[in-house]
Amino acid sequence: MADDSHVEIKLFTKQLQYSVPDSSVSLPDKFGEDELNELVRNLLEAKSSVNFDFLINGEIFRSNLATVIQTRGLSREGVIEIEYIESTAAPSPEDSLQHNDWVSCINCRNNLIVSGCYDNSVHVWDIDTKKRLFSSSRHIAPVKSISWINDKLFVSGSHDETALLWRIEDKTLACLGVCKGHAASVDTVDSNPTGDKFCSGSWDNLLKIWSAVKEIESTNDEDDEPSKKKKVENKLPTRLPMMTLAGHAEGISRCTWNEDSQIITSSWDHMLKFWDLEKASEKRNLNSTKAIFDFSISKINQWQILTASADRHIRLYDIRAEADGTKVQNSYSSHTGWVSSISWCSNNEYLFVSGSYDNLIKMWDMRSPKLELFNLEGHEDKVLCVDWNVETTIASGSSDNTLKIFSYNSRNADD
Repeated sequence: MADDSHVEIKLFTKQLQYSVPDSSVSLPDKFGEDELNELVRNLLEAKSSVNFDFLINGEIFRSNLATVIQTRGLSREGVIEIEYIESTAAPSPEDSLQHNDWVSCINCRNNLIVSGCYDNSVHVWDIDTKKRLFSSSRHIAPVKSISWINDKLFVSGSHDETALLWRIEDKTLACLGVCKGHAASVDTVDSNPTGDKFCSGSWDNLLKIWSAVKEIESTNDEDDEPSKKKKVENKLPTRLPMMTLAGHAEGISRCTWNEDSQIITSSWDHMLKFWDLEKASEKRNLNSTKAIFDFSISKINQWQILTASADRHIRLYDIRAEADGTKVQNSYSSHTGWVSSISWCSNNEYLFVSGSYDNLIKMWDMRSPKLELFNLEGHEDKVLCVDWNVETTIASGSSDNTLKIFSYNSRNADD
């Protein structure tokens, strides 16, 4: 009897080039993705084998209709509306760029990638040619964080307790100054939208704000420690912080400047903190249940934040709620190790990638919480960082000493 059960459905899409007649149809409830794909292609009289994903109430499903109805508690009475969208294209591996030690941080901008390494070095790579353009070892300890400020300027943070400001000049890489003030490893850096300031977060639990344009030279070296610390400066101009903000109980893992007057930080103390720079104070908190290693703010819907944690779960938050009890919209849990890093796609509101200690990068659609779209394989050890700031390029760094580049060709411009 179950094999003869039918349900009435209505197909619709927001991708107008794939619209079908506006009518309902009765289908066996054993129909799944394959049968629905064949139905849509027949209705479209498609000559090419276009593949589609299917959603009910905004969530992609992978099972047959009977299972979806049962697991989601849907009614068989009336018409079930099913949205269909063109399937996301799989990224393809492009290259593997070798380093001499762990690749701990990366950041893409236009056709360039900057990377930081545990051998104390920073590198600038050309995405198109996959060639190393510049490298430098000004730091005296592992580089833990790196971020572009503009097309020529970037900043790096290190276990040596400093941040260095860099500029690409003609055919050289120049170090403009050393930023001193932290008392522990500088694990995260980011710039403001206008590119005249940057922030740093450290294992000393502090958030600091710096000028990216005005060189502030220290005239007092009495507090300089150890001659070892002085080596990193090598007569470079010393920059001092414009502002210091305290509030975290443990090390800061990520700082992101999401508005000109607001910075968000994550920490090993299980907290996301929102900082009001005009008042130089903490604005609000968001509590998690585990240490937060990384987070990413949607470039399109800036109220959506993804967090990466020690319990292998990725959580999606809607930060428009003002109360402490901001609800988790969804969780994504197919990694088998700590999730070290996360990054939204730069121009798609649904897609993101995650990196984990299980050696995998996963590509997700936020509408498919139960299963990733693709596993991007190739790393032979822990994935430490991922970046999807350039739409066509997914980059990752690992403790296998490589920076891997995957090419992504979007076919879903109208999602």
